[in-house]
Amino acid sequence: MSWPILIGLNHSLGLIIGLTIGLGLFFLIVGFLVGFLNSVITVYLWFDVKMSFWNLFLHGLALFTTFFVVNFAFVILPTLAYPEITTWVITTIVVSYLDGFLAKDMIGRWKQEH
Repeated sequence: MSWPILIGLNHSLGLIIGLTIGLGLFFLIVGFLVGFLNSVITVYLWFDVKMSFWNLFLHGLALFTTFFVVNFAFVILPTLAYPEITTWVITTIVVSYLDGFLAKDMIGRWKQEH
């Protein structure tokens, strides 16, 4: 094998490994932060929740995934179909209530029993 082929294979393998590690860290950090923020808001507004690392991470990952799907369906798709400011305003108002309801409902699964 020649050197350019080996260098190209090494570069491609490094790119795939780096992308995998980067995406893994992204989901770890985002999952934990979303879970932590929602848990803190819930503790101050409604009830106590379990605050271990894995509970926060799993809750955040589930909430992030749910928000992604809901916001895609209720904001992105209508805005792509009707790209006007009124569409964006109406969908943002509707989704803000929907996201709040989903966040409170989902954190209820991590409610701390006294």
